[in-house]
Amino acid sequence: MSISEERPGAGSGGQVRRRRRRWSEAQKRQIVAETREPGVSVPMVAQRYNLNANQVFRWRRLFREPARDVGVGRFVPIVVEAARGPAK
Repeated sequence: MSISEERPGAGSGGQVRRRRRRWSEAQKRQIVAETREPGVSVPMVAQRYNLNANQVFRWRRLFREPARDVGVGRFVPIVVEAARGPAK
């Protein structure tokens, strides 16, 4: 992460402008990985890094693992046999 600088804005009447922080892909992935630990919430992790939780949720979607091919969202063929008469 780049360090956020606070500096007076030119002609802003003494108001402080903040620079936008830049996060590397590796840092984003690390933050997202922390949100996937048991018992950890996204807002907790976001607060730890002084981020908005919505930003972390956006990164989670960005780095979402694709669904496994193990029967996810697929139809299973069903074979139905004709009913036979009562057993004798």
